Amino acid sequence: QCNKARDIEAAINATKRGQLLQCHVNGDLNNHDEFTFYLSTFLVVAGNHSYFAYSEGWYLKSYGLKWWPEYDKPLGPPLGLAERQGTVYQRKFTSGTHVWVDIEARKGNITWAS
Repeated sequence: QCNKARDIEAAINATKRGQLLQCHVNGDLNNHDEFTFYLSTFLVVAGNHSYFAYSEGWYLKSYGLKWWPEYDKPLGPPLGLAERQGTVYQRKFTSGTHVWVDIEARKGNITWAS
């Protein structure tokens, strides 16, 4: 789980090296704020070989997955690495999408390009 600065920095360094990053969150499918926090966290660290899943359990036969509308939004390549100020990370993408996450407050926001 990337929810501490050292985890975020380790994930950023791994993706800079071209390593695979898989983020599978076991969360509440009815909690959009929680989903947004974890998706925002993922987007500030994601690289070329990064994958995200959010489900209510580890076994698809038992819980299944939900397709969130955010998965269909425009993103494009990042304009650079995430910028950090205290516990807040921000990242911008070529589509105009802007992501920020505050890992201490456990809040994330994605302003999607239109």
